[in-house]
Amino acid sequence: MTSDHHVAATYLRLLLEYLQQRQLDPSAVLGADAASVLLAHQAQQTTPVDGSVVMVSRSQFCALLGQMRVVCQDPTLALALGRNISAAHLGVLGYLLLACANLAEALIKMDHYARLIYDGHQMQVLAEGDQIDLVWDMPAPVGDETIFAELGMAVVVQFARNLTGVDDAMTKIAFRHSLDGSLAPYTEFFGCPVLFDQPQTILRFPACFLALPLRQPDAMLLGILEAQAAHALAHLPKSDAFVREVQALIMRLCLEGAPTLAQVADQLCMTPRTLQRRLAEHGTRFQPVLDETRQQLCRQYLADPRLQLTDVAHLLGYSDQSAFTRAYRRWTGHTPHGARRPRL
Repeated sequence: MTSDHHVAATYLRLLLEYLQQRQLDPSAVLGADAASVLLAHQAQQTTPVDGSVVMVSRSQFCALLGQMRVVCQDPTLALALGRNISAAHLGVLGYLLLACANLAEALIKMDHYARLIYDGHQMQVLAEGDQIDLVWDMPAPVGDETIFAELGMAVVVQFARNLTGVDDAMTKIAFRHSLDGSLAPYTEFFGCPVLFDQPQTILRFPACFLALPLRQPDAMLLGILEAQAAHALAHLPKSDAFVREVQALIMRLCLEGAPTLAQVADQLCMTPRTLQRRLAEHGTRFQPVLDETRQQLCRQYLADPRLQLTDVAHLLGYSDQSAFTRAYRRWTGHTPHGARRPRL
């Protein structure tokens, strides 16, 4: 028996918002127990006390989808849910995608961090002539899992539209399961041929679309990071212009992973050895500058209750929360969890 995968609980907001838009009582549609899960998540909106990413089992989430489709009599529920996707539903992944320069960079980020949304993510990016195929290698969905498969595809397509402002970018959509109902709503939503009973789940689009610049439609969420970074930079200990330029580069590179000496040197059009020498001339080294910059950013992020500790870890360029916790303990002698614990 295989273990169940999990879905980020932020996806539950899609379900609740759909019911609210249709002025439906969650308890009447889902039952008291399931509705309490949705409402409790809406009430929290912040990180749990231990800083972990809140996840729900895929089987539980699929059951909710199936129940909603039946009660709401909406055979294309997945498309309706996907149409409402925003960065707020994707957590830290949404922040990172908004900060990307073009669709290619966003695709790399999506693939790298997708497990923050769904821990069963298995995507390949393949070039097929002048087309790009995103291929998900997973068993054919059955029962309510078919809605989950359609929702995942709808989310990727709609969020790409949100990022680029281009509606008709796709050239092929393929699902492994059978069509249940009319094909018309699917071709209308995706704007391209949609095939069912296929050997693989595929999303195809022209390779030239990878260069599409992102229009950053959710400026408020991106602004959170920009404002916090600017505040952090302004409150760093006073230093000369060169060191502050290095600090600003580190802040930007944190969104792409752990900033390295080589990356910063490349951005400054110099060799790592030259950067080391320049920093030494200013009385410092790369690692202390990196630590100091991360600490200041960290204080800003920890003060924002909308960011989970896992979000903070990734925004600071750490591979996971445990690496962030070790660094924070080295800086302060405490844990980030302790920094957020309410003081009595």
